[in-house]
Amino acid sequence: MIEVIPNTIEKTKLAHVVQQYGCTNDNFTIERLGGGLINSTWKVAFDDTELVLQKVNTNVFASPAHIADNIEAVNSYLKKHAPEYYFPAPLLTTGGASFYKDAHNNWFRAFKFLKGSQTISIVENAEQAYEAARQFGRFTALLTDFPAETLHENIVGFHDLTKRYNDFLTVLKTGDPARLKEARQWIELVLEQADIVKQFNELSANSLIKKRVAHHDTKISNVLFNPSGKAFAVIDLDTIMAGYYISDVGDMMRTYLSLTGEEEQDFDEVDIRPDVYKAIKEGYMSEMSLQLSSTEQSYFYYSGEFIIFMQAIRFLSDYLSGDHYYTPAYPGHNFKRAQHQLQLLRSYKNIPTAQR
Repeated sequence: MIEVIPNTIEKTKLAHVVQQYGCTNDNFTIERLGGGLINSTWKVAFDDTELVLQKVNTNVFASPAHIADNIEAVNSYLKKHAPEYYFPAPLLTTGGASFYKDAHNNWFRAFKFLKGSQTISIVENAEQAYEAARQFGRFTALLTDFPAETLHENIVGFHDLTKRYNDFLTVLKTGDPARLKEARQWIELVLEQADIVKQFNELSANSLIKKRVAHHDTKISNVLFNPSGKAFAVIDLDTIMAGYYISDVGDMMRTYLSLTGEEEQDFDEVDIRPDVYKAIKEGYMSEMSLQLSSTEQSYFYYSGEFIIFMQAIRFLSDYLSGDHYYTPAYPGHNFKRAQHQLQLLRSYKNIPTAQR
């Protein structure tokens, strides 16, 4: 369930925003919704209206207008070609805009609050994994004929493994000497797996592998479930961009397969659940099997290697260069995160070939 933190933001700070959605006075309630790492989110209620209000983090998304363009383009396409599909597009302001920008260049948007909808933070069983994977597969399948190349790249190079690996190699020359020495064993482990980058380069150069509309952030908390445990929509649409399907599948592998998240420090607890892997594959392919070529399908298992390895080198690069991107909660935090991902990758590679 979404964590609700009441009365943490003064109403006066957001009153001018709430007014953009039809509240004509200050007779509204506002509660902060916890759990998000990037955008700030609140639940707002007035009269007979309940909505979810978000402030976009412009440090991460430098061009919120591009987010709006992407979402509006996808929403228009789905309304025409799949009107029965629930796509949680932002509500329009009283002025008819999907986003509201205030005088201080803060960007806000609002969504209908769906009573009875639920989100979960960790995959507890294979059924949840299947439901989520099916929804992300359905999202991309419905947009098969959408011109993905027309979408803005909201985070440049977000899932470009070649770029991330080259950045890592640069850090090995410029990083903190003491940290480079401390992490030598783990650096060597990364370098030993450069074949994962080679495979990505081959995939990127293969004309038979199509760039599609991908979500790019397929953690389980970005899926809405009904009270019966059935998933019915995907949310958090800021990272909708053109990409390879392996981005969405890989992120599910990285975040669903182990019961422990990336903060786990007991690496003996980091392990793969074969039934969850099977559920991801069955759920996603139930929607995408007819859309993916045999060449694309041959990279399904690789999806997990791709994303887990990329996240490992992102954490390790950040640690070696002084923790400038991922804010650490304690000294060595990003180093521990990188170690966790490399342990997860080791476990992932132990999945028997017959089960892949």
